[in-house]
Amino acid sequence: MWLGPVFPTLLNCENEIQKYFGLIKGIESDFELALFKEIPGITDATHLGNSNSLKFCFTDARSLDHALKRSIRIEYKLIRVSVFHDLPRRCNKCRLPNHQHVACESSSPKCSRCTGPHKATRDSPCQIQPKCTNCDGSHVFYSLRYPILRDIVNSRKKTPNLE
Repeated sequence: MWLGPVFPTLLNCENEIQKYFGLIKGIESDFELALFKEIPGITDATHLGNSNSLKFCFTDARSLDHALKRSIRIEYKLIRVSVFHDLPRRCNKCRLPNHQHVACESSSPKCSRCTGPHKATRDSPCQIQPKCTNCDGSHVFYSLRYPILRDIVNSRKKTPNLE
């Protein structure tokens, strides 16, 4: 069972000691990120993978707090901001935490659903019961049913500006 530290995703934040991250959901993928960087208090913005979510780095707690309470105005729209709660990095090859697939030392990939020695894809999804790589529970390895991951997320919600 993994009990290691959680490392946040870093953007080009000017403040090296404390990082303040915000999240906006439901943004089209072709939305111009430069528009967000012009907003006072935001130092960087990036899309989260292929999702319609954007992650922001704020200069300080006050800027993040202001955005959380008042939203952000872009092109005549008020856009709601929430606190970004980063999850631990997990390898997409062996399904274990604290490293990525490019640094994985495992000789063969594991299924993201059942942890078997095969790779599930969208075209051929795994039909075997889910099994967690970390605790052998009956859920996938990235599920919030995994008690340690759920505790991490809940603790970050209580202290959103702490790493």
